[in-house]
Amino acid sequence: MEESRSFEGDFMTAMRHAIPEEKQVRDDDAAATVKARLERFDLRQHSNDHLSIRLWASMLQSWKREGGRTNRKTCEYRYDSEKKPVDFWMADGGIAFRETVTLGLETFARWMNRDLEAFASEIEFDATEEDPASCFREKRWYRF
Repeated sequence: MEESRSFEGDFMTAMRHAIPEEKQVRDDDAAATVKARLERFDLRQHSNDHLSIRLWASMLQSWKREGGRTNRKTCEYRYDSEKKPVDFWMADGGIAFRETVTLGLETFARWMNRDLEAFASEIEFDATEEDPASCFREKRWYRF
């Protein structure tokens, strides 16, 4: 599978589809830059005949603040597929495996876009059934 597809290219395509076009600008016109990376993936064995796929990704945001100081924030993501029998993953030349990796990349892109929206609006988003809590955290002023 690694020889027949470009994970970086597939991930970039998923990101371009997830992020609204009006927010995609050339590097020299950008107020902030984003670097998204697929870190790794594992095929995990859960029992004698059940496997799942786990993917990790990260997103590094960089932006200039007043006074020229650069801020950076890294967000990390993990996607876990369902546990399925080996036969499921291998049927039809491994199409379920390929489709699950594609779904994971698309899910990362959606989560990253959601985090970018949270950072832009400075609003922390709670976890939902489909999405984790946003990487952005609102400032809290606690005194103990």
